[in-house]
Amino acid sequence: MHEASIAKNIIEIIETYSDRLQGRVLKSVTIRIGELSGVFPDSLNFYYTEMVKGTLAEGSTLNFEECPFKAQCRICATEFDINNFELNCPNCNNHENDIIGGYEFEIVSMEIE
Repeated sequence: MHEASIAKNIIEIIETYSDRLQGRVLKSVTIRIGELSGVFPDSLNFYYTEMVKGTLAEGSTLNFEECPFKAQCRICATEFDINNFELNCPNCNNHENDIIGGYEFEIVSMEIE
């Protein structure tokens, strides 16, 4: 249920940039969201849609760029997506890796009409 507070924070950020709207309509907000962020896009979208009513963001939508769970091998530097928690490098089979993606959560852009 933390998606409700995240939706509220997104609306607060939009309101911070309200001077840039200059009377124009906010159409959409694009969010980059990692597979391991713990945020459910459908739930966030639900709360956002309800909470924007009566705000300057009313009628706007959320778009999501989903980021996969990624690692980089410490031996051969291969970057790879991790599926089914298979952590071995597909290039050299090494199991020593650094997590380089999957925890992202950020506003990427706002589309204004």
